[in-house]
Amino acid sequence: MHISWRLGHSPTSTAKWMACTLLAALFASAHAQPVQWRGEFVYFADSAAFTDCASGKRWPVAMTGDYLALERAYLRWHSAPKAPLLVNFDGRLEIREPMEGPAREHMIVERFASVEPGNTCAMVSTGKPKSTAALKDTY
Repeated sequence: MHISWRLGHSPTSTAKWMACTLLAALFASAHAQPVQWRGEFVYFADSAAFTDCASGKRWPVAMTGDYLALERAYLRWHSAPKAPLLVNFDGRLEIREPMEGPAREHMIVERFASVEPGNTCAMVSTGKPKSTAALKDTY
């Protein structure tokens, strides 16, 4: 997204603040409703990341909402340390302050749905998953 200023005029700090506030509000409203996600989840050393199968985009995962159910399923079903596990959940993107660095998008898990051990995004995209059955862990 690009915001242009009139030629010959430099934006004031107030104008910059207003533009950033407007962009944040638009982003928040566009991503406020949870949607279904399918992708590869990795958890290691108190850090979690999710890569969306459809877009290939990767986000850090916030440890809120139904995150704990997702982490437990990962720890039960992953094949090796740092190995990705195909997961399904309802979630949304939210801009958050990380422990280090500037604010950025984080995935928020609203409702964990299932895992697909042995499958990957690549297998799904080629239409050749090992199994079509997704496993739901209950805790």
